[in-house]
Amino acid sequence: QEFHGKDGQINSPEFNNAKNVLLVVHNEKDPMVDFKANNFPTDLTEEEEQSKVQVTVQQQKIKLYVTRELELENNKRKIYSLVKGQCLHSLKALLKQEADYEAKDR
Repeated sequence: QEFHGKDGQINSPEFNNAKNVLLVVHNEKDPMVDFKANNFPTDLTEEEEQSKVQVTVQQQKIKLYVTRELELENNKRKIYSLVKGQCLHSLKALLKQEADYEAKDR
């Protein structure tokens, strides 16, 4: 979809690994919990630690996980900005009155 930015221009952000943020869009839930539960790399066994190949593969899995985690955080910020950008000023003013607004607005 396309969204109008503050400058009136149409913006269409790109999302990396967009499937990771589907929980936000469909269920309005933080996708990080599900992402960590399903993607967090497991420790190698003592036997696996003896294999240089297993250790190298594990290192790459960890790098990929961290990259995807950062992309997910970035995608969450993009979605938040898009939604917030579509709100009327009166709704934004109402949201700012919430006690935890500053913490959530980061």
